Parts: sequence; C-alpha cells; structure tokens
Amino acid sequence: RPAPASTRARLAPQRDVTTRAVGDDLVVVVPRAAPLVEVRLVALAGRRLTPDAHPGVGIVASRAVAEATVRDPLLSLEGDESGAQMGGFDGPDVTGLWARAASGRAPLLLRLALERWLWSEPSAERLEAKRAESRRARLRAGELDRAVDALFARLFSDHPYGAPSSPVADLTTDAVRAHIARLRTAPRLVALVLGDVDVERVADATAHELTRARREPRPIPIRGIAPLAPGRIAVRASGERCPIAIGGRGPAAGTDDAPVLDVLVELLLGHAGLLHRELREERGLIYSLGGRSEAWLDAGAVSLYFEVARAHASLAIARTRAAIGRLAEGDVDEDSVRRAAAALEGAHRLRLQRRSVLANTMALHACTGAGFDAHTRYPSRLRAVTGARCAEAARRWLTSLVVVSDADEPTDQEAAP
Repeated sequence: RPAPASTRARLAPQRDVTTRAVGDDLVVVVPRAAPLVEVRLVALAGRRLTPDAHPGVGIVASRAVAEATVRDPLLSLEGDESGAQMGGFDGPDVTGLWARAASGRAPLLLRLALERWLWSEPSAERLEAKRAESRRARLRAGELDRAVDALFARLFSDHPYGAPSSPVADLTTDAVRAHIARLRTAPRLVALVLGDVDVERVADATAHELTRARREPRPIPIRGIAPLAPGRIAVRASGERCPIAIGGRGPAAGTDDAPVLDVLVELLLGHAGLLHRELREERGLIYSLGGRSEAWLDAGAVSLYFEVARAHASLAIARTRAAIGRLAEGDVDEDSVRRAAAALEGAHRLRLQRRSVLANTMALHACTGAGFDAHTRYPSRLRAVTGARCAEAARRWLTSLVVVSDADEPTDQEAAP
C-alpha cells in the first residue's frame, strides 16, 4: 500500500534546505517543526584517514574522541530543560557525533560539539575507560557475533573493513593523536542540523565555527597509556549449537548493483525467502537465521549467518549454497522480486519516520557525495530491480562465498540439491 500522505510529506525532498560550503566542508540546515534539534557531525574515515599501523584503530579512536571529548562540556546541559543527549557513531567509511537538545540551544550545542571534537584530545583516563568498555563488550559477544567478525576479517584481510570491530588492544594515545590530526584535514566534513531553528542564523554560526576550528586547532597534551595484550576470540563453538557465517564481497555504495544485493538478501532471508523454506520450514535445521547487505564507499559485503545443531551444520551449508545456486541460474520469480522490493521500501520508509535516523542518513549521504536527499531515490532504485538483474548479480557476487564454521565441509551426497 502507498504510504500515508503525512509520511510522504516527511520523506519528500526538502525544498527549503540551506547549504553552505566552507572549503571542502558542508553545512546543511533542514528546518523541521519539532521541539528538539538533531545535530550530526560526520567526517570521512576508513581507508582515507586510518593510521597505517593498524586499520581498526581509527574506527575505535573516532568513537572514543566523539564520546569522550564532547560528553564533558555537555553534562551541564543534561538534566535541565534542554534535554541534551549525545553520542558517537562509526563505520568503515565515516565517523561522527550526534547530539540532541532543545531547539533554542542549537547554536550552543554546535559550538561546543565542533570546538571540542576538532580541537581537543580525550584524557588518558577516558581512553582507558573506553578500552575497558570495548573489551568487555567484545568478551560478552555471542559465538555467532564472533563468527561474523571472523567472516569480515577473512573477506577484507587486505582492507580496513577487515579490522576487528573493537581493536581495543591497539588503542593508544599516539594512535588517537594521529587520527585526530587526520580528522582535522579530512577531505570532507558535514555538519547537519535538523529541527525548528533559525535557518540562516544556524547556518552562519556553523560555517563560522567550522572556519575557526580549522584555523585555530588547540590540541590538549595527554599522557600516554600502555597497550593491552590482544585478546584471542575463538570461533569454535561450545556445546551443540554451531554458529555459521557465510558471505562475500559486494558492490560499493552508489553502484547499480547495491539495491539488487538488498533484494537478493530479502529473497533469501525474507519471511517467504528461500532459506526460510529450505532450512527452517521444510527441514527444521536451524535455530536462528539472519543476514545483511552493506555498501560502503569503495566496497561492500553480503553476509548470512545462522545457528544450527552441530550434526546438521554440513547439510545447512550445502542447502544454503544450493539455494544461492538456483538464484544464480535464473530461478527468480518476478512476483517474488516485486514483493521483496516492496518489503524493503516499506522498511526504508518506516525507519525514516524517526527524525534521528533521517538526520543520520542525510548527513552520511551528504558526506559521501551522494547528496543529502539520496534516501529519496532509494525506493525508485528498488522498483527498477528485475529478476534478470538479480540472477546476474547473484552470479557476480554470491557464487564465491567464504564460510566461517568449525563444522566439516559437506560431502558430495549432502551437497546434492
């Protein structure tokens, strides 16, 4: 069904958006009738900015900088009528900070965030606490999460994307200092403000702060911290449940194949998907099933992961490969493709009803050069996907998959469709 008129209005391209270029940086202000203002500061990261010694350091350092340096000055705003909140986010290509406060505090929020993020360095105590927190989270991760981490490490062993999700052992003050220096000379930084604000005033103030922050960096000296010994994460499962992760490299963001991979994953994992029928409904082989398709700046990935009884692990792997093989051979129903595209479009529109998700999506797209309104073109790209394109993309991206599991490889008899 078509989305309600109110939803379409919220998702429609913004005609009154104000943009300001500040050198290579960009300021985007989107007026919205809301009591809270959303702020996103995003910079390119990943291959362009990450230290060469350990590619994962930059990703974790970015979040440590965003969370540790900006939280202190914003504490004075939390708990009062402004309702201020903030946090950091990171990924293979981008790193950033988000903040939320009452609309009247937008200029102050921007000034504090830009000033602290671009000028200062976190204390050694903050970095040590961040390392300990990340290490605890890594140890708490389930066996299936660790199998997926191992899958990405194998898929991208020659690329920053293959770094562990929490390389806390290598997070040192020298690495953070180098990463901050690279952030200050980032090829592109986007400051996006979404809310009920004085558009021209906020745009002028943000452009001024960006210019001043670039011109007058004031690093704060910090004492060094000793590196931790790297922790070993075992993939081998304990007990009768066997975690399995299967995946391969995919297309980069903005390419024609990116939405096609999204549809392919939906065809495999949707409620009426091939793997649900093959592994769960008809044979009852698996306990859980998941997966995703991701597209980054210069690469992408598709991953499928599930838990299965150890005795059935080889058969589950064989059946997964057989289902993918049928897609690659062209056994794709056009009605199924349309249903999968419609399901993805509906989920996309539902996510963007949250102002925070919309702000984050717009900032990321503006940073990567796709344009802050790239999310409005995604539904039409989904509707352009056909069965023939799905079969071609399956042959290109899904026929050479990597399997991470401690189960034995399937026999010829098990591998037979």
